[in-house]
Amino acid sequence: MNNNSQNINQDIHNLYKMMDKVTADIEAIKNALIGTEFGDKGLAKRVEDNERDISHVKTEFLKYKWIAFGISITASVIFNLLAFMIK
Repeated sequence: MNNNSQNINQDIHNLYKMMDKVTADIEAIKNALIGTEFGDKGLAKRVEDNERDISHVKTEFLKYKWIAFGISITASVIFNLLAFMIK
């Protein structure tokens, strides 16, 4: 009977240790996903920041693409006018 009692106590102690480990793991996962109160960014905030940066880069890329298109059209018109005048 005493041996059974010790086994049960040991099992309960092991369960509490496992529960503490699981609780710590859950806290670490929560901090990784949403961050901490000390200003550490979580995954959700980093993804949001990256999406905003990507959107900004796309906008800048389109702007420079249209600038390059305008410059090439202008250069083409000037070149064709000069070629027409030289003829």
